[in-house]
Amino acid sequence: MPEDVRLPDDVESLAAFLREEGVPAGARILDVPCGIGRRALGLARVGYRVTAVDANSGAPVAPNVSGIPVTVQTAAVLVATLSSVTPGPTVTMELELANSGGAPARVSAVTPTASDSTVTCDGASPAPPRTIDGAGASGTPSQRFSWTCTGSGVTATLGATVAASDANTGLDISPTVAGVVVIFAG
Repeated sequence: MPEDVRLPDDVESLAAFLREEGVPAGARILDVPCGIGRRALGLARVGYRVTAVDANSGAPVAPNVSGIPVTVQTAAVLVATLSSVTPGPTVTMELELANSGGAPARVSAVTPTASDSTVTCDGASPAPPRTIDGAGASGTPSQRFSWTCTGSGVTATLGATVAASDANTGLDISPTVAGVVVIFAG
């Protein structure tokens, strides 16, 4: 980012607000999402230690521009795709979690869900925790999880809840998993 980049008009008012709230210059600030990093750079110029994080793996802020330190990190971004594989009284579900962000993602839990209490589901395999590398030149890394659900003569929405975080920052990046309607034979 060039030294003469135009900073947002609100950097001074943002810095004043931080000081009023008891956050003095020199404190650590996390700017998420940082976009192209103009606020991060502006806050660093007025004395804050800034970490700028964005899902854009193109590293939008040049670190240490004009001697002003800004730590740049790209965030992990998980996209979930759920599908049913084998219809019948027992259904195999597959969940693919793809990381399109630049940082690794840590998946700590994948829990199958069913809208009907008579449907039973086993645990997801492979069992978490799992780390999914960040996207890079080799494409978008992903991890597949599968489990089976059993029911009889019911229609149910099957889904999953996922607990995940950015492996670098610890920020919650748990994706929303859309459910799949399944008719169980019976």
